[in-house]
Amino acid sequence: MKRFVLFAATAAAIVAVPAHAEDIKLFTPVTYEAGADVPDAVKDECRADYKLQEEVAAALRSNGHNLLDTTDKLEGKVVRVTILKVHANPGAAFTGPKSISARVELIDDGKLVGSTIVEGGAYSVPMLSFKSTCSILDKATRKMAKRAAAWARNPHVPVVNGVDPDAEAPVEGAASAAAK
Repeated sequence: MKRFVLFAATAAAIVAVPAHAEDIKLFTPVTYEAGADVPDAVKDECRADYKLQEEVAAALRSNGHNLLDTTDKLEGKVVRVTILKVHANPGAAFTGPKSISARVELIDDGKLVGSTIVEGGAYSVPMLSFKSTCSILDKATRKMAKRAAAWARNPHVPVVNGVDPDAEAPVEGAASAAAK
């Protein structure tokens, strides 16, 4: 029985390892969409844009991608993330759940391959855990980054939590950014 369990565990480990890590770059900096609904305190204190950039990079590395580097050009295979909305009222756990949503685009040599909206949310129970607004938002950001990296691995499959890429409206600015 022990040999069977050992054999099954070894086989599962071999299947779980990707055969080829895909080369990809992360477009930086992660930005807020013009007119994005984000409280000023969150922009200034939580630095959700920077945190999301770091979390997406880590998630891409751990999800079978070979993250070559960050880039400010749309050359090669690039993941671009734009924050659309951050719901994070000041007041930590006492003001309810925190969430973040962003558009994730996969671009290959300046051509938009796919786009989706990815969301992440988190909460903390008041009086049981004393977490700040930023730490709760960080948890939501980590969840969202994992979903973004999973979608970038296979952009033709809908995001687990969110919007089907085929249902998205055309992405504005993709052509103008590709021309840069």
